Amino acid sequence: MAASQSVKLLLDQIEQPIAIFLKTEGFRKNGRTFNRETEKGIIQVINLQSGLFPVGENYTIPGFRESKYGQFTVNLGIGVDEIQKLTSPKAPIKSIWKEYDCTIRIRLASLLYSKDHWWDITKKSEKTASDIIKGLKKKGLPWLNMFDSRKKICENFTTELALRADFDLALITFFLEKEKGVLQLQDYYDRQGSNLGHKNYVADIATSMGVILQTD
Repeated sequence: MAASQSVKLLLDQIEQPIAIFLKTEGFRKNGRTFNRETEKGIIQVINLQSGLFPVGENYTIPGFRESKYGQFTVNLGIGVDEIQKLTSPKAPIKSIWKEYDCTIRIRLASLLYSKDHWWDITKKSEKTASDIIKGLKKKGLPWLNMFDSRKKICENFTTELALRADFDLALITFFLEKEKGVLQLQDYYDRQGSNLGHKNYVADIATSMGVILQTD
């Protein structure tokens, strides 16, 4: 059996009990990605990401690019429908949200260990799956549930989680409280200083919402 196929089968074994657990929590599965809608247009995402097969003799660069082949990590995210539609208007309607589509993202390991961590894909599938499920119960699902509504996203999403959190929050606020959202968009635009490229991007998004920002 090819090494890559062996790794895939072992990860399948690890994933199976995790998938059963997440189904009981209301998640639906597509590949190694799981979705749960908690409010119309608010999608919680959990994804098992396996390390890529190292291509070429010089793939590994110590201290810069390490091989994660034979390992996997767990990604968490929150997708917000209106932000996706505003920032990627030509993207097709999603039947499944991927972790990279999400507005808010973190890895389970960061919640558990305050650092990045990849689990080994080994024959000890039951223990590994059990560890992941325990981690999801203890940290992963509570973190996701901090953002299970637009109101809670506005309360808990900060620039510590994403550099442009204030911009995304302004977009969400606009659909909850239009006048307040407009003020937040204007404030965010004004704080960009000489970053003309991003300011133009913000102004264009605002225009698509029917909002004309006061520009310099």
